[in-house]
Amino acid sequence: MKLFSLLLAFAVSASAFATDNIDKTRLPNAINAYQPAIMPVCDFDESILYFDRKFHFENTAGTEDLDDIWSSQNIGTRAWSLPQNLASGINTDKSDVLLYLSPDGRTALISGSYSADGKQNQSFSIIHKQNGKWGNPQTLNIPGYRNDSPIYSATLSHDLQTLILALAKPEGKGGMDLYYSQHNSANNTWSEPKPININTPADELSPHLAMNDKTLFFASNRPGGLGGYDIYYCQREEENWSKWSAPINLGSPINTDKDDNNIWLTAFGNQAYYVSYDEDTKRQGIYKFNLPDKVSPGDYAFISGSVYNILRNMRTSISSELSVTCTNLKTNTSRKFKIYPGDARFVIPITEAGKYRLSIDGNESAFTIADVEDIKSPKIYNYDILIRDIPQPPVEEDLVIKEEAPKQITLYYEYDNTKLTNSDINQLQDFVKTQDKSSKFVINTYADSIGSDKYNKSLTDMRANEIRKILVSSGISIKNISINSFGRRMATNQDQMLNRKLELIIEN
Repeated sequence: MKLFSLLLAFAVSASAFATDNIDKTRLPNAINAYQPAIMPVCDFDESILYFDRKFHFENTAGTEDLDDIWSSQNIGTRAWSLPQNLASGINTDKSDVLLYLSPDGRTALISGSYSADGKQNQSFSIIHKQNGKWGNPQTLNIPGYRNDSPIYSATLSHDLQTLILALAKPEGKGGMDLYYSQHNSANNTWSEPKPININTPADELSPHLAMNDKTLFFASNRPGGLGGYDIYYCQREEENWSKWSAPINLGSPINTDKDDNNIWLTAFGNQAYYVSYDEDTKRQGIYKFNLPDKVSPGDYAFISGSVYNILRNMRTSISSELSVTCTNLKTNTSRKFKIYPGDARFVIPITEAGKYRLSIDGNESAFTIADVEDIKSPKIYNYDILIRDIPQPPVEEDLVIKEEAPKQITLYYEYDNTKLTNSDINQLQDFVKTQDKSSKFVINTYADSIGSDKYNKSLTDMRANEIRKILVSSGISIKNISINSFGRRMATNQDQMLNRKLELIIEN
């Protein structure tokens, strides 16, 4: 089994978008020095870029290893760290490729079907991350799955309920065609793949969905392109996954007369990573470009947060799998998202204005918390992320047992923000009320790894000063307050949200 890489190019004509503001840029040699580097996938805040290296000497099986997944850290404007092999847990001596990563960074679609003896077959698997570690691959049960090509690619919708995959089947239009399969939650199976209406006798592969789950990007070598494989996009019509609008070629300079494929949009859909070529380097590699306005997948915002337990007046992690249902109260339509033990983070794309309710239920004890958001107008360039953490109700034991007040509280900041949310400020003030005001209050503020050391140190200085003002206004003497502003020096979490934190520690 091998992944789509370089194929013979041919020159044909295509209509191009205006080149204004596209800003196509080749990623630095930290990413592109070793070729081929393909299949770029970035996490929600672009702090990590994952990609595939073929036949690399540090792959699990060395230069005999067809594909391993690698990652690189974002260390500043257009700068990336030296890539690291993800090593055991995901990579094997077989072909391992990351095809999809959920917005919360906890669910991934990878190549291959893994049997109990470790043998890998051609298909796809899902893996989940819990407490910072990836679990075992779970093979997707897809009745009627068949692919007569050694090339493979697939992606998931962002509610993880629809799979789009490229298959070569005898009954298809010819070459690789795009199909969709939908998840049955009742028995954890998938429907038999059905074709999408955009297929041609040429190849259609390398699918990718924007966050709205309605704009599909893919690669094709159909007639009318610029040569080789070009990137196209189309729109899903109504709620039908089989019916899409006529595909449009992204044109030059995004597409070239060589192979252009493997596109992955950033969270807000205004930029994208992909595999392409340029006349200066004359080498395939991973590039980034700004999406033209007319290709924009639309306006959307995000509701992000975590579910946590309240145990004896302390915030603790959940221990069971839960799900969060997001309901548009105007249209009464809902989408359900899985959340997993540990930090139980969720990230929900919102594509239209309205009021939304978040309902939480679990396997052990069901409960519902209404947290209604009034989203006036999601705007793609406003980077609108609403942070809402949701506590489970306290257990009955907690209502009667009174423990000593906790001596530490940890809260998290929104990206590039010096102030806590109003709900977090209220939580902080409630925490301070339980403390002896003559105690020593230690403020520790941290930043994520994005941006320069100087900027992040200034950011955490401002965060610490804001917290000091809150403590003083709550009756704490300024002489009892000490500050440690760490900048980005201790940003060790892959999830950047966990790096942007405040710790308030009480010392007697």
